Amino acid sequence: MKKTIKPKIKLPRLAAIVRSWAKYKRTSLRKLSLRMGKSENYLYENMQGDDIRPSLLLILSEVLGANLFEHYTQLLPEPLQTTEREKKLQQEIENLKTENANLKQELRKTEAERDKYWDALAGNR
Repeated sequence: MKKTIKPKIKLPRLAAIVRSWAKYKRTSLRKLSLRMGKSENYLYENMQGDDIRPSLLLILSEVLGANLFEHYTQLLPEPLQTTEREKKLQQEIENLKTENANLKQELRKTEAERDKYWDALAGNR
């Protein structure tokens, strides 16, 4: 039986990132814990390692107003980093660019036709 090989991925030091965000928001881990409805030392106890539960990240992201998952998506291979939402937005941008180019082309044709009429009117005087 072959042994499964796990790639070594250095996880982000999320505890330090959360502390930095807390400092930026002028609060503390203790106050964040209380705001989450938990005990004073809840965050300190639950952020000891770098492998923090997704449910805790969801709550912290909301409380801090920052997407803490972004630090993990950057660890993924390049093609997997974009979310489905980003892919849809990128497609929408491409569609709008195409529509914009078509409208510009139509505008140029209309302006050329207008100029032709103005030239014809100017020649009849």
